[in-house]
Amino acid sequence: MSLAERLQEAREKTKPRFEQWIDTLDDEDREALFEAAASGMSSTAITIAIRAAGGSVSKETIDVWRRTIGKAG
Repeated sequence: MSLAERLQEAREKTKPRFEQWIDTLDDEDREALFEAAASGMSSTAITIAIRAAGGSVSKETIDVWRRTIGKAG
């Protein structure tokens, strides 16, 4: 196994559960999620939509994630 593969594996193991869930989304849903995060939509509204779609997330997780990607709202 190459160094790059080992580092990628290590990164994936430490990725927060919500970010792992994002990785499972298809392109359309992932894009919609990032657009919502960049918009004026509240973290509460985003949380409700994610839960309705079967995701497990808290408003606090969305708040932290938005700050992480520079989309605090």
